[in-house]
Amino acid sequence: MSLMYVDNYQESKKATLPTLSFSTITKKEYKKGRELENMTESKLQKIADAICCEFSVPTIPVSFQEKQPHSSDGKRVTKKVMGHFRISNFGNSSIQVYKYTAKQNKQYAPKSAISTLVHELCHYFDYRVCGLKKTIHSKGFYGRIRQLKDMLS
Repeated sequence: MSLMYVDNYQESKKATLPTLSFSTITKKEYKKGRELENMTESKLQKIADAICCEFSVPTIPVSFQEKQPHSSDGKRVTKKVMGHFRISNFGNSSIQVYKYTAKQNKQYAPKSAISTLVHELCHYFDYRVCGLKKTIHSKGFYGRIRQLKDMLS
């Protein structure tokens, strides 16, 4: 294991989001979104905008993509992607959330779409709020997701 990876993992493990008291409006948007029958791209964007505003960071474009990419062993799905956080060399960021399941092509439940959005927002916040050089799936990263969900509840 490279020293750079170990250092990055340790930084990610220790990082936390600032504890904020989210506004009633942001909490309502989050809760209402989770109770919808169907999720829309504009609703996901509205939730992302509200959360970004709470952290005083620029909003990030959110798009709904069609069917989720996946791998299969011929019998079952072995790997699937729920969403992506992308950052370009120019510092432009975006989030993609997949709308339909890999095999059955069913629309994801709003709770799943919002959970994916929160996950991808945490990648964005790793750079913008925590000042990390790289965002990775560490114990700290999953702790930040939990922290964000707790602030929204």
